[in-house]
Amino acid sequence: MNIYLIVILVFLSLDYFTRLVLTLLNRSHMKAEPKPEVQGIYNQEQYLKSQQYQRDNSKLQIISGALGFVLLMGMLYFHAFAWFDDIAREVFSHPILHGLVFFGLLGLAADLISLPFDLYGTFVIENRYGFNRTNAATFLTDKIKGWFLAILLGGLAILLLIGTWQLFGFWFWLPAWGLITLIILALSSYGSIIIARFFNKLSPLEAGELKEKIHTYAQKVNFPVRDIYVMDGSRRSSKANAYFTGLGKVKRIVLFDTLIQKLSSDQVVAVLAHEAGHYKKEHINKLLFVSIVQSGVMLFLLSLALSVPELSAAFGVNYHSFHIGLLAFVLLYTPISFVMGLFGNIVSRKFEFEADAYTAETGYASALADALKNLSAENLSNLTPHPAYVFFNYSHPDLASRLGKLVQNVK
Repeated sequence: MNIYLIVILVFLSLDYFTRLVLTLLNRSHMKAEPKPEVQGIYNQEQYLKSQQYQRDNSKLQIISGALGFVLLMGMLYFHAFAWFDDIAREVFSHPILHGLVFFGLLGLAADLISLPFDLYGTFVIENRYGFNRTNAATFLTDKIKGWFLAILLGGLAILLLIGTWQLFGFWFWLPAWGLITLIILALSSYGSIIIARFFNKLSPLEAGELKEKIHTYAQKVNFPVRDIYVMDGSRRSSKANAYFTGLGKVKRIVLFDTLIQKLSSDQVVAVLAHEAGHYKKEHINKLLFVSIVQSGVMLFLLSLALSVPELSAAFGVNYHSFHIGLLAFVLLYTPISFVMGLFGNIVSRKFEFEADAYTAETGYASALADALKNLSAENLSNLTPHPAYVFFNYSHPDLASRLGKLVQNVK
């Protein structure tokens, strides 16, 4: 058996079983007593309901993960990727078009495999607990729009990578890095709003108490806000969220309509104060810098992988091509991705604590604590996540830790 195939199988197995063990630990930890900071958020009936909701979701995650792992192992062992490659070659022989069709077929196959789980999660689990507001028409429309974006953005990315590789060979990673950096900066400034409008309706926040309080707070802390939008998130789910987007002085705030419905105006301002904390502490710029550096490292490593023709043989393909080399790199990158994700989560949790501290400094600690409690109760959040699961998977601190820090900051 090809040594590279053995390495890929080992890496993927370690990744899968590590994630499985963490999920099982998290399920078993639901029996633990909630910490004092989060007691009283649920009554007994709600608490049992939240635990069952977590169990249902983790069970679906375990089943879908197991199926995905078995299928991937089978495809690698039986050289099914070579079969996809043959089909793509019959459609187009040109290397760029060949690669686009190859990844298009893989993406379609992966989406069809995940479709039953998406349907069950949305229309069974989310329905069972009163969260789902998506109907069949919206689900289908979202799916079609998602395919369109995947073809457009994914196709452009593959086109860019293969094109620069053909022009520059090993050193393609440098011009590709420059182009991808420009794309990252453009998406950071305008991308999220454009994509959000593609799926949702964004309306300016109406004049009133909330808008006045937001502007008052923004002026008080010198947080540049250009626009405040309300997103019709309630079309799909009763869960709430908020975010801001934009670089420099072009800041746009997006509030889910469900957030406005479930929180008081002071609590909404507290949520935005937290986002302002990210801006003031320059977390967005720091994460953007890390993302750009990481993309450069990945492209350099990809150029190294593309210099090893034997990688194609691991998939049963008798010739070397960019798209097969890219596929091999993605699978070989699994342990690096795991470590990078772990590091990213550690940094992200640190930034969340700093943004919470900023919220407290500007007088909204109590309002933010109340908002977090209300949203956790509404979303049936897990109050007793396993510490190991939090360490490896949580980009935000667990609720008990956040509330404990907020209390300290008030003091």
